[in-house]
Amino acid sequence: MRKKSKLYREIIDAAKIADESIVFFWERVLDIEEKMQELLRRNDKKAFKNAEKERETLINRIDWEDSQLRALEKKLKELE
Repeated sequence: MRKKSKLYREIIDAAKIADESIVFFWERVLDIEEKMQELLRRNDKKAFKNAEKERETLINRIDWEDSQLRALEKKLKELE
């Protein structure tokens, strides 16, 4: 029982980290979108494309983190 309890605690801690990571990446996406608006105003197409790629990379990272979080939640349900 003790081993299961320790595993449960580790999964909870990992889920918290993943959740905080998702929030952090979404904040970065919002910052990049603001930057993209400014680049559109300045008509800087090259910098805009780079920002767009960076935004896409972050969204892919968010998707990956979200899938990891779901896997952790599934493991928690299995432990209950």
